[in-house]
Amino acid sequence: MARDQSNWLAAAILKHDHVASAERIGPSLVRISRKEQPPVLVGILTVSPVTYEAIAPFIELSEVPDIVVNIPTRAPWSADAMRGLAEAGVAYGKMYDLYRALWREDDVRVYQNPEFYYAERLFEQHSNVAGWDHISDQSYEVTLWNGGKLIIALTQAYEVTADEVRSTYASLKPFDVLFKTNPYGRVSSQGHNAAKLLNVQIVDASSLHAVLDP
Repeated sequence: MARDQSNWLAAAILKHDHVASAERIGPSLVRISRKEQPPVLVGILTVSPVTYEAIAPFIELSEVPDIVVNIPTRAPWSADAMRGLAEAGVAYGKMYDLYRALWREDDVRVYQNPEFYYAERLFEQHSNVAGWDHISDQSYEVTLWNGGKLIIALTQAYEVTADEVRSTYASLKPFDVLFKTNPYGRVSSQGHNAAKLLNVQIVDASSLHAVLDP
């Protein structure tokens, strides 16, 4: 489970408006009491990437966490790790996801990252998409009815700069399409140039449809 950040998280999460108290109850485990909603058991990781081997100890506990969070913001989650937690009925994500789940969900286990929901809904609603599978938490392999396949990576960046394109490519390569899920902001001209050099396309929700139906 790598470095134990449970004491840090127990202190940091007290800033959340819905949290009454938080205590470390074991290595990489924090129990959060909320003011008006049920308590939440959180498993904590500090690894990159997040593999099935990293999450396996949590789902083997006598009391399985409601959510597992990984502290490094850009660290990718493997499909096996995500699938293992989903099959155990455990939510997962980054600190952002924990904050959001504590606010929105009575049962934190049903939480889903809104970026995933947004992308997957667009895939499901497109007539040329036969199916999709996670490669990681930030990339998908999308199978098209016309026989093609695309690897689509996600970015939430407000402004997609050249550095954002290169950093995303370094952590998620290879992919064909970089999907800007943030409806605000823009793609800089340098971002477009970097994507061209890497032979990838940058799209938003409006231009994704054209990519899925070439």
